[in-house]
Amino acid sequence: MWNLLKIKKITIFDPQWKGEYLSEMIFGKQVTEKDITCLLNSKLGKRDWYFANSGSASLYFILKSFGCQKGDEVLVPVYLCPSVFKVILDLSMKPIYCDIDPADLNISIKSIKEKTTDKSKFVIVPSLYGNPANILEIKRQFPDLIIIDDAAQAYGANLSNQPVGTMGDAGFYAVGPGKPLFGVKGSVYWTSGQYRVSPTRSSKIITFFSYLSFIYNRVFLSKTQYFPFSVIGKFIYYSYLIIHKVFFSYSNKIDSIDVKAMHMLMVEFEQRNKENTNCIIKELRELFASSGLGVVLSPLRGSGISFKLVVLCNSPKVRRAFENALDRSSIFYSVGYQLGNRYYDKNAFPGLVSVLEKILELPLPTNSCQLELLKKAIKAI
Repeated sequence: MWNLLKIKKITIFDPQWKGEYLSEMIFGKQVTEKDITCLLNSKLGKRDWYFANSGSASLYFILKSFGCQKGDEVLVPVYLCPSVFKVILDLSMKPIYCDIDPADLNISIKSIKEKTTDKSKFVIVPSLYGNPANILEIKRQFPDLIIIDDAAQAYGANLSNQPVGTMGDAGFYAVGPGKPLFGVKGSVYWTSGQYRVSPTRSSKIITFFSYLSFIYNRVFLSKTQYFPFSVIGKFIYYSYLIIHKVFFSYSNKIDSIDVKAMHMLMVEFEQRNKENTNCIIKELRELFASSGLGVVLSPLRGSGISFKLVVLCNSPKVRRAFENALDRSSIFYSVGYQLGNRYYDKNAFPGLVSVLEKILELPLPTNSCQLELLKKAIKAI
């Protein structure tokens, strides 16, 4: 998780959250769910789209749509956002943790084979960090499993000329920090399941504090990271965490500001200069390789979407040295997901063990100044 409470110089917002974009989202013309549906149908193919207040809520309603039962087994990669596991447990289902492929950190087909039982009903297949998982092969080898194409981090990625997120029995996309659709909250999903759940609207107070915390602590971080504004930022952030814990519920209705933000992000995504991003990624990939630090994660198949820099350092020692260099340069970084109690048997997850203490996530530089600062930190090791 990005540490918002340390003083940093490089912010992690995309340019659409500045100036005219932020103004357009707040004061611009009204946008409806139908506008987003039309946009998705033109980009991803026509299907029935449903909305939810978060990616975890989309997953919740997808599982409900297939009539999930207490005790149903859900195969899921052990290295993943913890909110996914919470959904499974909230539905009284049983998560079965699968190992990952150390080459792209996606779920391992070999591990799925080893963990599948007569009680296995679902497999959640995330395309982590925008790199397409091997979902088509999973569909071929496991026709009896209900496959959920988790594209929360893969909006815009493709595999065999098909959009990631559309290839399973259900799929979803999400808006959020650290995602291609970089924003506050909101999600959209589709499902071939037949059961439907009555609409439930999310809490207005959560929406208010979500946007307040995001804008204050992320969009305006360069202005609010210093005392006394930083104290206000911490208060807002912790208030949001408490309110979210008390009032959060899985909702299949989203607020009008979420609709407008989601539409704005999807439109901006199509206009984004992906060629320039690819050039930056290529330059940094070559620099990491020549420096002996490690490798930049890249797709094993299909066409990925680059929205952050994920580095697999050559060793835990190298990662620690790199962290120190990033701290000296005041650059944001993360060491990936914290595994908690699901990582109790190292022998069960050899793929994960081989990379766990080597993963480092960095925001993509958005201008030449940030790029040079990052390159300087790399060369300093």
